Amino acid sequence: NLKITPYEFERKTVQFDLSIEGFELHNQLAFKFYYITQLFKRETIERMTGHFVNILNQIIKNSKCNIAELLMISDAEREQLMHKFNETTVEYPKEITISQLFEEQVLKTPDNSAVVFEDQKLTYQELNEKANQIAKVLREKGIGSDQIVAIMVEPSLEMIIGIMGILKAGGAYLPIDSQYPVDRVEYMLNDSQAKILLTQHHLSDKVKFTGEIININIEKIDTIEDNNLTIINTANDLAYVIYTSGSTGKPKGVMVEHKSLVNLAIWYNDYYAVTSDDNTTKYAGFGFDASVWEIFPYLINGATIHIIGNEIRLDINKLNEYYERNKITISFLPTQICEQFMEVDNNSLRCLLTGGDKLKNYRKQSYQLVNNYGPTENTVVTTSFVVNESYNNIPIGKPIANSQVYILDKNNQLQPIGVPGELCIAGNGLARGYLNRPELTDEKFIPNSFRVNPCARMYRTGDLARWLPDGNIEFLGRIDQQIKIRGFRIELGEIENQLLSYDQIREAIVVEKIDSDDNNYLCAYIVSDEEVFVTELREYLNKELPDYMIPSYFICLDQMPLNANGKIDRKALPDVDGNFSIGTEYVAPETESEVKMAKIWSEILGVKKVGINDNFFELGGHSLKATQLVSRVLKEFNVELPLKEVFKNPTIKGLVDYFIQLSESTYTSIPKVAEKAYYPVSSAQKRLFALKELEGESTTYNMPNIMIIEGDLDKERFADAFKTLIKRHESLRTAFAVVAGEAVQIVHQDVEFNVAYMEATEEELSKIVQEFIKPFDLSQIPLLRVGLVKFTDKHLFMLDMHHIISDGASMGIFFSEFFKLYEDQSLEELRIQYKDFSAWQNEL
Repeated sequence: NLKITPYEFERKTVQFDLSIEGFELHNQLAFKFYYITQLFKRETIERMTGHFVNILNQIIKNSKCNIAELLMISDAEREQLMHKFNETTVEYPKEITISQLFEEQVLKTPDNSAVVFEDQKLTYQELNEKANQIAKVLREKGIGSDQIVAIMVEPSLEMIIGIMGILKAGGAYLPIDSQYPVDRVEYMLNDSQAKILLTQHHLSDKVKFTGEIININIEKIDTIEDNNLTIINTANDLAYVIYTSGSTGKPKGVMVEHKSLVNLAIWYNDYYAVTSDDNTTKYAGFGFDASVWEIFPYLINGATIHIIGNEIRLDINKLNEYYERNKITISFLPTQICEQFMEVDNNSLRCLLTGGDKLKNYRKQSYQLVNNYGPTENTVVTTSFVVNESYNNIPIGKPIANSQVYILDKNNQLQPIGVPGELCIAGNGLARGYLNRPELTDEKFIPNSFRVNPCARMYRTGDLARWLPDGNIEFLGRIDQQIKIRGFRIELGEIENQLLSYDQIREAIVVEKIDSDDNNYLCAYIVSDEEVFVTELREYLNKELPDYMIPSYFICLDQMPLNANGKIDRKALPDVDGNFSIGTEYVAPETESEVKMAKIWSEILGVKKVGINDNFFELGGHSLKATQLVSRVLKEFNVELPLKEVFKNPTIKGLVDYFIQLSESTYTSIPKVAEKAYYPVSSAQKRLFALKELEGESTTYNMPNIMIIEGDLDKERFADAFKTLIKRHESLRTAFAVVAGEAVQIVHQDVEFNVAYMEATEEELSKIVQEFIKPFDLSQIPLLRVGLVKFTDKHLFMLDMHHIISDGASMGIFFSEFFKLYEDQSLEELRIQYKDFSAWQNEL
């Protein structure tokens, strides 16, 4: 006759990340969820329990339905995903073209500076008149609605003049980066069926083109009328075509109409509060769709556009100097460049925009940082997020005006909040489709089943994402083979097809990898019957592909690893181990500078063996790694290496020769300072001294080194080596004091120094080490101590030094010189094991 009921209590620990307990209670089936609070938020589990109940209810109603047909989300959550998270409807002028909006702005601010490049600039009136003259020439050539005009120019005023001239003529512009390989440029020209190429004189011979080439700097252009032309196109006509990487092996053109571009520009100006007082930039590559929103929002609102030249694009310090000198208030920078830019302090910007890749790092600045996301197929930007704190994964934000986002499973069903799925886009920003690719357009631009309008479409991005509870979206990666490298969208199949067209290659696979700095790069695996040299292969690929699509590494395999199904097992592909040939005869570094530079290259590139004639870029380097190299050279060599010199001298020998030439022409020897009673401290020493004063007795900035020495050790010579070393280096005879309220360093001539020697058992070592590491008195010399403990037939060598007189680099010099001084035995005879203190304790 016992009655037993559960006793409720709070469980402090769980055995698993997530577990469900089910039991019968009062004729009901009850469940409890247990979860780790470090992994899950309470609201996440509450949503999960709701989804679980929804599934159970549907199973009860129809136990024979397929699992894929079960809907997790409730009607309330469906309403939230469909409408609340997508409340983006905003009125805007849908029946007007971007060129009409520009002409309206010219009337408002005719004398405002419209565009600036180096020491040249144009007012809105001047830009409008020059664009009208280009437009009249194109109109006379038959250019009208939906007709494509290619434009290939270097950064210049002519870039903006040409674009506006094409749009005013009624055509659509096709931007071509002048740095693209010739074969790629010719493919884009032929595929687009452009009849006219607008370019600069020095670029006109770069490609073979069957259409008409027009020099943008037309002779006698001043004789052409510069008034506005009659408008012949509508908002439904094409504004531009931009080519992106294609999975079939060739790039594909994305067609964007005026109404989509106008929607972007109107939203942009409203969201970022752009005014005619703003100084802005055009930084993105000409063939990259981010350049679109660096031009048109500003030109329809009276702001000034500064075109950033190639000389300063990748030099963060020079870029920042330009921004501050020209009072730049709004700018866009590709993700990796933005992350570097945030490391410097800027006093001019009010807003910095980024996008094109996954933003990993954030550093709070005085300006507002906005992370943006969007494929070319939805007119540059789909979502935006104002970053104001650090995140484990920085969100990409909420949909912009008149855009809708759906996150779907493989059956095109809405995914609940927090559950990953494919990001699909609908709304007024959608492109018309792919130029001359109706099958691909139908595959990617599918009917929007979530809208009543039967003509509504949505674009399947292939991106993996999930909703966050606040309506922001978190980007997680790619579903297909499409990736992003340094902000550029790439189809891996296009690179693989180019590799397979190389005669010696039978099989090729290209994969994305992540380096130690969390940056992604491309690695190609190839199978060939003959030896393939990387240098020759790179030259071959450079004819067809832009540099950002060239793999950083090429690994030759005897055969591709296969899984049980006979398919290539990508997980079994070997890692990049830094051992590969680039077809250059290996010449080992010899001089101190060459050895030092080789070590820097090895760490940046992940290559174990670097020769002085190896090419930085053929070993996997690219422009961003080149900026890392410049930074490391400044730190290690104290030489400001211009970025262009890395491209000009891409070998260790070339760079070291450059250093020698630079030192001979620039630097003189540094005179030795006169002897004084005391000397000023460095900024780092001042900081350490102040911290010591604040913290009092502390070992925070001690630098202990613990070693085990095996062999016949001469303890007297051991001690003499230290005494000689201390006599040689002033820093080892330096103490610190306060004079007239300022910290100073005092260098003593003589120091009494003894090595503490003792014998002990192995069991006593741990306690001895703990007692050895203790605070230093910065006013007393020397600021290092040495202990030697004999145990069994070995010695424990203990060295502790304060960071105020030493750092990691000087410790290397310290030990190197010490063992040279202790010359009775060679390094090979002394088996030395470096141990940091915590590892030493753990082992004991």
